Amino acid sequence: MYFPRWYSFFVQFILSLSTLVFYWFFSKAMVASPALSGEMPEGYFIYLLTGELSLLWASIFVATPPKIIKQFYFKRALDNLIILKQKAFLVLTKMTLSQMVLQSLRYIIYGVAVFYFSSKITGFDLLNFLFIQILYLPMFMGLGYFAASIVVYYGRGEKIIQIFISASYVLAGVYFPVSVFPSLIKNIFSYSPFNVLINSSRRVLSGEDLANNFYLYLLLSFFVGMLLLVVSYKLFCYLIMYTDRKINHRPLIT
Repeated sequence: MYFPRWYSFFVQFILSLSTLVFYWFFSKAMVASPALSGEMPEGYFIYLLTGELSLLWASIFVATPPKIIKQFYFKRALDNLIILKQKAFLVLTKMTLSQMVLQSLRYIIYGVAVFYFSSKITGFDLLNFLFIQILYLPMFMGLGYFAASIVVYYGRGEKIIQIFISASYVLAGVYFPVSVFPSLIKNIFSYSPFNVLINSSRRVLSGEDLANNFYLYLLLSFFVGMLLLVVSYKLFCYLIMYTDRKINHRPLIT
């Protein structure tokens, strides 16, 4: 029910290839403005793939935990999670990791496509890219468990969280450069973790010479992410054990 079924990898493989083909023909139909040529040096196709790759794992860890909690509510099975107490966090993590493994098939397909179609991105660039993804995982895991805590307490809010994630995903520059958006929107979302991650990832994949302070900033982001993950863990465990079940865990569907 909450874990991928046996045919999920086959479906994911077909969807990934279909999306890849769609991106290929869609990119051929689009002509970037000359003012944006510096942001798309290898064309729109590579721009799309690097954007998708940059935020694939991040979006999974933010979106999946609150979605799983909402499923428990919908199935009237949240009590099964509550009685596990602190082990509920481990169960939620396993379910989230199962989705990460499933989506990693798309990660591999897109990574191979980027390496094959790009004339500048090397294997070493991809390793640096993967290193950055791992460094930022604690931050997005913390955000995901914090969002799950909100759904545990209020029994709702998952839709709003999904809308915010989708907006942050688009406004981070996955499909279009951030420079095309109004200044107000850019100022609001410029400090979003999605924006920071995608900017760092694209800098690495572009082969840009990176200063030492860039790696110091990455380490700082890692420690901030670890702190957020610990805080989210404590909050989730507290709410799952001590929230008033009669008020906050009543079934939402009667």
